[in-house]
Amino acid sequence: MKIFLMLFLFVSLTSCFSDNSNSREDNNLKKNITFEYYSDKSVESLEVPPDLTSPTYQSAFKIENLHSNLNLNTVSLSDKKIEKNNETILISSPDINIQRDGARRWLVINKDPLVVWDLVKDFFKEQGFILETENKKTGIIQTNFLENRPRPKIPKSALNIIKQTLQEFGKSYSLAVLDSYRVRIEPLENNTKVEVHLTLNQLKEVISEKIGNIDRTLYEQAIKDESVEIEMLYTLMTHLGGDQAKAREKILSAKDKSDKPIFTLQDSINGYAKLGVNLNPNEVFNNISWALDQMRVDVYDKDNLEKTFYINEAKTSDKGIISDLFGEEALKKKYQIAIKQISKDLTEVYFHDVSEINEKDTKEFSYEFFTKLSNLLK
Repeated sequence: MKIFLMLFLFVSLTSCFSDNSNSREDNNLKKNITFEYYSDKSVESLEVPPDLTSPTYQSAFKIENLHSNLNLNTVSLSDKKIEKNNETILISSPDINIQRDGARRWLVINKDPLVVWDLVKDFFKEQGFILETENKKTGIIQTNFLENRPRPKIPKSALNIIKQTLQEFGKSYSLAVLDSYRVRIEPLENNTKVEVHLTLNQLKEVISEKIGNIDRTLYEQAIKDESVEIEMLYTLMTHLGGDQAKAREKILSAKDKSDKPIFTLQDSINGYAKLGVNLNPNEVFNNISWALDQMRVDVYDKDNLEKTFYINEAKTSDKGIISDLFGEEALKKKYQIAIKQISKDLTEVYFHDVSEINEKDTKEFSYEFFTKLSNLLK
């Protein structure tokens, strides 16, 4: 009887914990990916072992720069604007297009930045996420990590018993994959349009040690499933007012618009690394913005006119016991990434220590940082 009950428990739970990641196809927009995030499996911030580290518009959202006829009492819901004052419903069909450059896809929308900002925040809250970063200077919204799978209809207290039961039958408990999203909103044409860039970041649960029949796990950086990222971009696009059928067609038919840039790592006069790129400053700025999203770098400010980024980042040499005790945030220092056009076919990217201490390990870190960045853009 005991064996029968355990077998029944195993069969019942297999469907709850099955992992569909193997059926995902890279570079294709799947029609059967659904999002059902739940907070029982969540990671508040990206905290992984030290050896497994993850890879401005300063006035962009100032109200005085928005259209003078923007009604702050207007609530935007999908493709409708409902004015609270007179209960009049204004139907709008925003022109949403897809741009593509290599593996990158992003939205171009005919809406005010502030409206899009609020819609994006509402979208992720509806999905169950907590917004960990909301920086209007840089246009960045970043969520916490959540697991995307149907919520098991069992109490949390039973999970360890279930794991142990499955292991006794020689079966492994399905390890989790957690998703986090970063959205960057870039105003265009005097705030009459915006670009919306979405980046997926994933953590996978791995077994760190085995104690008896119980496996202890931790989370480490995972190679992201691009089909999930594209599907979420499609879901966001429909939330922002895009037609469902046309949105999917636009994403699938988006054409690659350019060749890959050539980034070369060089030595600068001050001892820091610099990058040489065969693109104009605007193109370099856009490429680096995307790479910083992929690396999940904390961009606390940027200047679109000066083509400059200001970042908080922890040096690899500082990570270890101290980061385990106090967290990586305590080790972050401020750096500047500046872009300058040298000639028609050459733009250079510089790394500067804002503190001007110019330590040797900081200069070494500049080479490491630019190597990671340029590898993403190859």
